[in-house]
Amino acid sequence: MPLGLANLKALPATFKYEFAERPHLWAWAGDTGGKPERAEMMRALNDHASAAQIIERGVLRPFSGYAGRPGGSAAAMNVWEYSMLMRRTKFVPAPAGVSAEQFRIWEAFEAGCIPIVLAKHMAPGQVLYPLKFLGFEVVLLESWGDLPDKLLWLAEEVAHNPQVHARKQQHNSRLWARVKVAVASRIAQSVCEDGRPGCVGGPTGGAAVGCDDTREVYCGRVHARKQQHNSRLWARVKGAVASRIAQSVCEDRRPAATE
Repeated sequence: MPLGLANLKALPATFKYEFAERPHLWAWAGDTGGKPERAEMMRALNDHASAAQIIERGVLRPFSGYAGRPGGSAAAMNVWEYSMLMRRTKFVPAPAGVSAEQFRIWEAFEAGCIPIVLAKHMAPGQVLYPLKFLGFEVVLLESWGDLPDKLLWLAEEVAHNPQVHARKQQHNSRLWARVKVAVASRIAQSVCEDGRPGCVGGPTGGAAVGCDDTREVYCGRVHARKQQHNSRLWARVKGAVASRIAQSVCEDRRPAATE
């Protein structure tokens, strides 16, 4: 299963189902090898008294080996499959892999899912604290052993109070859009401020082709000049149109000449 925000670019926005229309209560797919939190989640799901009922309401696709590397697991999903799965899912458990901060959380926001994470990772100073600081709505657990009961509770909540979590989804989607814009702006600003390493010379020591133009695009100078040009030109067009209207009015009001 290839990871990263780009996964979800494969699916057109028109397939972004509303929260209530999503058929899967939850879904998780990923590599379980050597990742304690994921192993704990798998044990809890499989050993629970209502395991069959819980798994029936979601999608569970564990495999060994990251599919993004050569020789990766054949059981992994491709980009389209994973994207479609996320778009059709309400809640996404995110047990830590190498780190508690992982692609699945950002993929969940991009797809309109609500992540499920451990509360300890969102404490001040922890890797997921930015989610709390920014105000994202997530489902919190004390341990992954609590996941099965939490999923049963969420199923009842969604059935009886669907608008509660739909509003949380909408809140996350709006906030995520703002975060992406802010990140893009910060990257552009950094590109301008850091002097663009590598712009001193090209691969052979000559002038770097297009370096100045690239910096100007990132800094917004090119488009700022275009905006100013358009504003000046639009002012002249409005003046010319107003003058022509006034001239036509005067001509229409002149008395007809008599012989």
